Amino acid sequence: MKRKKSRGIETLKKQYGMLFTAHWTFGLIVFFAVPLIMSITYSFSNVTIVPGGTELSFIGLKHYKYILTQDAQFVNNLRNNILKMLYTVPIIVAISFIEALVLNAKFKGRMFARAMFFLPVIIATGTVMQVLQKGTVGCEIFSATVAQGQANYGSAIDFSALLQSLNLPASFTHLFENWFNNIFILIWSCGVQTVLFISGLQTIPSSLYEVAKVEGANKWEEFWFITMPMLGNVLLLIIIYTFVEYFISTDNAVMAQALSVMNTSQVYDRSSAILWFYLLVAGAIIGLAVLIYNRICLRKWN
Repeated sequence: MKRKKSRGIETLKKQYGMLFTAHWTFGLIVFFAVPLIMSITYSFSNVTIVPGGTELSFIGLKHYKYILTQDAQFVNNLRNNILKMLYTVPIIVAISFIEALVLNAKFKGRMFARAMFFLPVIIATGTVMQVLQKGTVGCEIFSATVAQGQANYGSAIDFSALLQSLNLPASFTHLFENWFNNIFILIWSCGVQTVLFISGLQTIPSSLYEVAKVEGANKWEEFWFITMPMLGNVLLLIIIYTFVEYFISTDNAVMAQALSVMNTSQVYDRSSAILWFYLLVAGAIIGLAVLIYNRICLRKWN
């Protein structure tokens, strides 16, 4: 009689994990796999809308050649989007970390402060924004007030005159001016990252800091030798999340162009090519960022 193999705790964890994600996997296969395959097919075909559906004719890489060699708008949008990413993602991660350090401290009203910092995430959800933009008169007034507040924030200080007085090159002046004018939007995008940082900070054992104080370590040494190494994996998660959130945002020019070509012009083949090439570029950038982070940070901290 054969003995039943004993299942270890790791095997049980994997099985439980697969069980808890089974519904998500089913939905992914049923509702996303077919449209995903169709969009890939569209990018390599000419799509003709006919009564009752579409007709496809395979043309290879012609759409990709067109957007890279003839569509100047796509190349410019992609370049500007990548350049904007170089400062947007680090600033969001840095601001989120600073907010998390402040909100993780013990002070009166801490829960209220945390709720206020997370409020932009709730307001920014699709349903809430639709209500604010298309709802009652009061909601429309609130939406207009938020927009006016952003405008007033950008015009409260003349950043252009301030930077020009420093006699910086015009390219640097324009870059820093964009940073300062967009700081409100960047802070607005830090809600989820702040929550993740706070959860990571709360998992660090307080005994580590107590031992460091006994050994005579100062706050700066505690930060670099305890806080940052213990937040290594959390920081990696936040970096990836911020990259993905940035690339899929409909506010960036590439996504806006693809959606415009798809919805307004109903050119499904070229818009699919734009989105898939954009996905490849975004995936390559995220992969490079993760590789550099693993080589420089995680290896050193572990």
